[in-house]
Amino acid sequence: MERVSRILRQIEPLSLCEACPAKPEGSVAASTSSCCSSKKKILSDEQIHHFREHGYLVLEKLVDSDFILELRDVAGPLFSGHFETGVYPDEWHWREGISYPDKTKEICNAWKNSR
Repeated sequence: MERVSRILRQIEPLSLCEACPAKPEGSVAASTSSCCSSKKKILSDEQIHHFREHGYLVLEKLVDSDFILELRDVAGPLFSGHFETGVYPDEWHWREGISYPDKTKEICNAWKNSR
């Protein structure tokens, strides 16, 4: 789980800065205005335009495939109710053997439940 936390901290959020005048009001869309010049530009102008126009963006290979496999290894036991720390999650939507297999799975604050 430490590797998961470390990798997640390395992924920059799409919203680069609250003060960006180029960002639409109330939006979390990425911006490339000059106030963010100290941050790495992670989206092209075309991607930003697409997001603002359509409200979504597909980012291919944003996360390493080995990391995805590690997340699956961590998430499986959590949804089965095995919490290494003994602490239950804040929210736990989907339980093995109870919930339909094709429904969305969600655990909020899973970091509390795994070492």
